[in-house]
Amino acid sequence: MHDVSAGGITVMQASGALIEHNRVQRAARQHGNVGIWWAGADDTMVRFNEVSGTKYWGLDGDGTAFDADASVHRSLVQYNFSHDNEGGFFIAVSTGSAPAEATVRYNVSQGDANQVFALSTNARNIEVYNNTVWVPLTPFIANNPDRASFSLVKVWSSTVRGVRFRNNVIHDGARLPYDGSGVVAYDRNLYQDGPVPPADKAALTGDARLTSPGTAASLDDLSGYLPAADSPVLGRGLDIAHDGGRDAVGTALPAGMPDLGALQRTAGSGRDEAAPTAATSFGDGQSTSPAALTDGSDQATWASPDTGVSYPGTITVTFPSPRTVSEVVLATHYGQGQGITRLDVQTWNGTAWTTRATDATIDWASDSGSVELAALPLPAAVATTGVRLVVKAANHTWGNLSVNEISTR
Repeated sequence: MHDVSAGGITVMQASGALIEHNRVQRAARQHGNVGIWWAGADDTMVRFNEVSGTKYWGLDGDGTAFDADASVHRSLVQYNFSHDNEGGFFIAVSTGSAPAEATVRYNVSQGDANQVFALSTNARNIEVYNNTVWVPLTPFIANNPDRASFSLVKVWSSTVRGVRFRNNVIHDGARLPYDGSGVVAYDRNLYQDGPVPPADKAALTGDARLTSPGTAASLDDLSGYLPAADSPVLGRGLDIAHDGGRDAVGTALPAGMPDLGALQRTAGSGRDEAAPTAATSFGDGQSTSPAALTDGSDQATWASPDTGVSYPGTITVTFPSPRTVSEVVLATHYGQGQGITRLDVQTWNGTAWTTRATDATIDWASDSGSVELAALPLPAAVATTGVRLVVKAANHTWGNLSVNEISTR
C-alpha cells in the first residue's frame, strides 16, 4: 500500500485478525491518519510489517505507523519496522469507556518524529518492552514549527492507565522529552542521548554500542541494531513472562535476563513461558509478597517483617522449565539500608539442593531509590529448575531486608 489519502490498512469489528507481511508507504497524504490501525477488534496481531513515510498533520492529527484505536483488547504489535513516519511510531486511543490495550515488543522504530509514542483517551494496559527506538535530529524535527511540543512519550488524557516501558533501547538524538504525568512506569531501559525519565530507577545511560544503527533500509535489513560484543545492554533486561520466545529477526530468546532492545546477541532456548515463582522462609512485611521477586519489574519489592528476622533464612525461585544458570542477579534499592550482604547460592539437582557459592558477599554502593544490580556468579554453569538463596546477613537500617527482583543469566 503506498501513496494513499487516508489510512493504509484498517481492520474493524473483528476478532483475532492477523495483519502481517505488509509494506505501507506514504499513507495519510490528504488528512490525518495512520499506516496500520484497528478498531473494535479484539486479539489483533500486527507483525512483520514495514510502515514508513506517514504524513504529519499537526499534533493531534495522528501520522503514526500503528494505532490501537477505539475498543481493542489484547492487541499485539511485534517484529515490525517503522521508519520516517512524521507523526510517530505508535498511538493508543479509545472512546467512551472501552479501553485500547496493546503489547508492543521487539520492534525497531527508526527516524519516527512528533510523538513517537502517544497515549490518549482510555489507553490501558500498554506494555512496551524490548523495542529499539532510534530518533535522530532530522531536518523535519529541527525545523518544524511544532518542535517544542514533540515528545518521545506523550500522555494526552487522565484516563490513561497501566503503561510500562521496560527493556527498551532508546537513542534520542533529537532530545525529545518524556511525559512526566506519573502514569507511565519506566523500568530498566537504556537512554542514549536526550533526557532520562526520573521514574526509571534502574536506567542505563550512554552508548548502547549497536553494530550500525540508523542505517536500516527494510524489514530484512535490521542487523545494524544488533548489540556489539562489548555492549552494555547484554543480559541486563528484566525477565518478562510470555515474551514470544524470539526477537525482531528470529533469534531465540534466553531463559532469564535478555539483552535490552529488539535484537538479541545473547541467544537461548526460545521458550515462551510463564514467570518463575518465589517463596521465602522470612515471611512478608510492609504489604509485600514474594511474587514481586519474579514479576519482571523493579518497581514492586518484597520485604521481610521489620522485627523477628533471624538467620539463616531462604528465598527460593522455581523456574517453569529447566534452564542453564551461570549467575544469579539481585536487584535492590536502598541497598545499604536493607540489602542482603552475605549468602550461599544453591541450585536444585532434581533430588536435593547443592551449594554452588558459599558466603558470597554484596557491598551495596548506595542508599537511595536507584536500583542496583548485584551479580553472584557460579563456579560453572548449571542446568537446574530452581535457585535458593540461603541468606546469612543483611542491612537492617529499617529493621527489614528487601529485594526488588531476582533473575538469572
